[in-house]
Amino acid sequence: MNRVSVILFAVLSFTALFAQNYKEGKYISAIDHTIIIPEDGNLDEVMKVSSEWAELVLKQIPGIKDVRYLLSHTESDTLNLLVLYEYGSRDDAVKSGQAVNELINKNWPDKNERDAFFARFRKYINPKDNVRKAYKEILTYK
Repeated sequence: MNRVSVILFAVLSFTALFAQNYKEGKYISAIDHTIIIPEDGNLDEVMKVSSEWAELVLKQIPGIKDVRYLLSHTESDTLNLLVLYEYGSRDDAVKSGQAVNELINKNWPDKNERDAFFARFRKYINPKDNVRKAYKEILTYK
């Protein structure tokens, strides 16, 4: 095969693969949290607070199809927690964002309890340091 044929074959193969696997739908939101573990804290408490948030808020939102927590491996007191949220559509993501405040007020109706929870949360994660991105799935490989 000459070079032009190889390039043409590669382009056509990729195009066929792309057309076969292209998806409309899945909308993925990613939040990269920087976690700083203070001297009086530990990773277990970070995961406990994150799990409480997931149980009381994230799992209660119908528009969220899946949530994945990915933790960087590090020996230091600073690490990254990447949280991936999967939605059926962008509209589901927008509606989910609107539902968060309602669920916060429902699950922590007492202002002091709510403030105490978020103080524990912010002990490790400063929301101002979060990096947020949104993606739309277009290809899958299996």
